[in-house]
Amino acid sequence: MMKRCCNCKEEKPLDEFYRARTRKDGRATVCKQCSKELSAEWIALHPEKVAIYSRQKYERHTEAHQASTRRWVKKHPERVKELHRISESSRRARKRDQFVEKIDPMIVYSRDEGLCGICDTTVYGEFHIDHVVPLSKGGEHSYANVQLAHPSCNLSKGANIMNAMITKYQSVEHAEVLSPDEQARIEKGLRRLGKSSLQEATEAERKQVLDPPSE
Repeated sequence: MMKRCCNCKEEKPLDEFYRARTRKDGRATVCKQCSKELSAEWIALHPEKVAIYSRQKYERHTEAHQASTRRWVKKHPERVKELHRISESSRRARKRDQFVEKIDPMIVYSRDEGLCGICDTTVYGEFHIDHVVPLSKGGEHSYANVQLAHPSCNLSKGANIMNAMITKYQSVEHAEVLSPDEQARIEKGLRRLGKSSLQEATEAERKQVLDPPSE
């Protein structure tokens, strides 16, 4: 049996319509596809109402929601790690008053066709979203400044950037090489750790000085 959607005007099978007890045929007047599109449009136009409804729904079903979240986290550990990295990148960008755009890792993966932007080979399994221009160097958290990367490639890139900054700082002419902001940030970090130079600091302390966490 076919039914005509009152929105797109197309004839579709009944199973393409959601169930509706109040309708004579037991089906909604709008097809599933149109219903999803109309719902997405409404959500985009009324973010405040959606936030209020979501909060009220959470408060009514807190335990069920938390249980569902725990199940999802347990089932998708790699996705959880990626979301955590994205959240951390956004926080660091906001701290530096840099442009922040909501990044979907799967969109980046699809856009880059599964190729690592650092070594140009295919990425299988776990992956990182790398900032082409690091946040610590003024790069923004946006699609234009991110690329797909192997975890090992991304970590290696981070280590190279850190070593380059250490080299700059330790050079005789570091005052001319480093920017005023870099000098002030490194000197402040060293004073906080009670160190007089980066050579005295451990690797973890160097990372803390060169890319400090949010205070």
